[in-house]
Amino acid sequence: MIETIEVDENGNCNEEGTYMMPGLQGISGSEVKVAFMNPAGSMTGQLFPTGNPCDYITVSATEARGESLSVRATLLDVANPFVLVDSSTLPADFQDPNCDDPAYLPLVESIRREGAVRMGLADSIASAAQVRGTPKIAFLWPPASSDGKSDIMVRAFSMGKPHPSLQLTGAVCLGAGVCLPGTVPYRLADQTIGARFLPTPERTPSPSGKANGEDVTKDVVGKELEVQTPSYDVAQAVRIEHASGLMEVEVVTRQSSGRSGAVDVERCVVSRTARRLFEGNVYFYL
Repeated sequence: MIETIEVDENGNCNEEGTYMMPGLQGISGSEVKVAFMNPAGSMTGQLFPTGNPCDYITVSATEARGESLSVRATLLDVANPFVLVDSSTLPADFQDPNCDDPAYLPLVESIRREGAVRMGLADSIASAAQVRGTPKIAFLWPPASSDGKSDIMVRAFSMGKPHPSLQLTGAVCLGAGVCLPGTVPYRLADQTIGARFLPTPERTPSPSGKANGEDVTKDVVGKELEVQTPSYDVAQAVRIEHASGLMEVEVVTRQSSGRSGAVDVERCVVSRTARRLFEGNVYFYL
């Protein structure tokens, strides 16, 4: 993680500022930019722990109020493992972002536990129930309005309860998901989001031939060698709407221009504030 702070003319940290985090009404401070570098695979070692950008999670009949339920979700590990659920695959009476049905939270937890097992974070549903903080879970919707102010809407949960806004690592994970083709957040995000992609080509392709459909070249003795596929960075600002406002995440991905179309998450940057908790002097002897 790399944190960038504001400094004054003397090089000291500027603690005062006007930046306000959504969900902390009336509390402002100096903006601190937090960059999560190469955040994929934070706990599972993989961007997609199941190997798929999209999965279906089935909840048993007992846990789903009488009949089994299958929801579409992306199981993603970026800064923190999350189960990102397409809300349109929930029962109709649970698709409201403000749902308060007594059966709602138990269903959320059932989906989370199934996701934990699928991600390899728990050996069984019973063991997943003992670790309620990992993975986390969030329900997703397309933007609530067409005014272009947000790209996706989320209701996150923490320790079995709705989160009042969105976890910092949740913003990182969801922001990255919006930029990864085939995922649930990618499909739900505002379709105009692509207009804000900022590709920065790193180099032009080397001269190459073709062998079995792959790019190749030849060494000095005529042996065919694979050519490194050119890649480029794409920077994108993802705007996430949650219960307390909007949060923006800058996501930089490394995308391959080759046949594989591989995408890696280079970094995700979010903003926060910090305030002094105490001050003092430290004495040491040489």
